[in-house]
Amino acid sequence: MNNEATTTETNTEVGGLVEPLVMPDIGTVTGQQVKEAMIANDITYVDHHECGICGVMVHYFRDGEFLYFDPRCGCGCGGMPQEREFEDAARWINMQDKPEIKAKLARRFGIEA
Repeated sequence: MNNEATTTETNTEVGGLVEPLVMPDIGTVTGQQVKEAMIANDITYVDHHECGICGVMVHYFRDGEFLYFDPRCGCGCGGMPQEREFEDAARWINMQDKPEIKAKLARRFGIEA
């Protein structure tokens, strides 16, 4: 096997290592899309990131038609949940430079490419 990259519909293979499929850009996501997808798919929690100190995941959570960001973690540095707009989650998705990361985040909220 050579070290040249070859692209298929399912993956990219470089020197025997398989890299994940590069997803097409899903376009600009709106807050309304986030809200509708979360409600339609009954999604109540979406992981955001791990605390850099204790490693506990902080997340968005939906309560009915309201969205909150919960920064509480195991080390107590986060504070109380804060109400957010669904547009805030859409901005988080849209700010991603890599289409595959953007698509992955969108899928967390129930939005399919």
